[in-house]
Amino acid sequence: MRVRIVDEGADFLELEISEADVSLAVMLAEKANSMDGVEYLGYRVEHPLTGVITVTLKTRPGAEPPRTILRKIVDSLGQDLERLLVEVERL
Repeated sequence: MRVRIVDEGADFLELEISEADVSLAVMLAEKANSMDGVEYLGYRVEHPLTGVITVTLKTRPGAEPPRTILRKIVDSLGQDLERLLVEVERL
């Protein structure tokens, strides 16, 4: 997987994620859109054969910087996946 910043401002961040499945963008959007400070996180699949996903994060006025919020989103997803792993190992 590769991640590249396409554009960045005080209240937005646009990323290009390549060599990843679209389910990653779905998880990012679900988590982000339930967090304080996030106006929206959306994604666009450029073309199914290219494997490139563009993710746009827009924050609310007065919120933390978009990079900080993105780190929190990824950390939270990591915690969710760790809990899932614990439950799967109990099976």
